[in-house]
Amino acid sequence: MGIQLKNNVNSLIVGNLSAAAISVTVTAGSGANFPSPGSGEYFYVTLIAPTGVIEIVKCTARVNDVLAIVRAQENTLAIPFPSGSRIELRITAKSIRDLVEEYNAASEISFTPTGAITSTNVQDAIAEVSNESNNASAINIADAGNVYIGASVEAALQELRTPSISVFIGNGSTVIYTLSSTLGVRNLTSVHINGVYQNKSTYTLSGTTLTFSESPPLNTVIEVLTR
Repeated sequence: MGIQLKNNVNSLIVGNLSAAAISVTVTAGSGANFPSPGSGEYFYVTLIAPTGVIEIVKCTARVNDVLAIVRAQENTLAIPFPSGSRIELRITAKSIRDLVEEYNAASEISFTPTGAITSTNVQDAIAEVSNESNNASAINIADAGNVYIGASVEAALQELRTPSISVFIGNGSTVIYTLSSTLGVRNLTSVHINGVYQNKSTYTLSGTTLTFSESPPLNTVIEVLTR
């Protein structure tokens, strides 16, 4: 980030400041309250004479209580300031414009890509992530547990979203039933006998094979919903 900002920073100028001076000294110890610009960094301060006349300057470096400055910023004039004049870090029109320009230039911020990201700047990397999200069908997955037929995220989600219902009639002796669905996720299966929900401890599920621990009674309607 180029421009530096900080709240409630002010001090007094030590010694008379000529119109040609390129550095300004502030009250001993107060320099630490101002930012310390690094390479390419800066901040704006406003010099205020006792008469109320101001000049905006750009500080590009600071060593203790001495600020290196570029004079006559934002259509102000370089003028002399007597010792004791105020110096304040204020929000100025240029500081706001600079912040906006930095934000808009985010696409130029470079970084080293990792993983599946190939772009070397922030904006393009964000676009890559967005495209991956919008193209879930292109993201391949490896099936675990013979649960899904589809080999992509989109296909697997479609399978989970679409339930399958198998209906049987109990005969009082059969405990094994073959479901019409090719899925078999036990925790996503609901079994009802004559409309009464069956606890999952009363049956097992392996692929499309449903096995009851006890055979459903004769002529009962067995409904199995699987996902």
